[in-house]
Amino acid sequence: MQQAGQRYLHRSIRRRWRPENTDPAEGHGTFYRVIVLDLDSDGDGVGDWAEKIAGYNPNNANTSGVPGENDLTVLSSAVATSGVVTVSATKYSATQPSDVVTPPVETGAILRTTACA
Repeated sequence: MQQAGQRYLHRSIRRRWRPENTDPAEGHGTFYRVIVLDLDSDGDGVGDWAEKIAGYNPNNANTSGVPGENDLTVLSSAVATSGVVTVSATKYSATQPSDVVTPPVETGAILRTTACA
């Protein structure tokens, strides 16, 4: 499926063919092979469109600048780890009174932390 802004590399090969043991004068068909690939301008193994979506530079194979880690290595590692969200309360017994005028006796907060596993 084509995505907006995605560019492709197209290659085609044209070959004449005929079955074995047949007369070449009989005339046979032409075989076309068409190859369609996502364009990868920097040759790092990640298509330009995917790099743009991830916020990487499609013209630089090492957008992160980490020596020895090209964009494919960094993005593959990021996809392999799953995000974990933890929700906790600082004081589990804190409640809000039923009316908005009465201030709470005990207060607490809900914390959300995100980490990669």
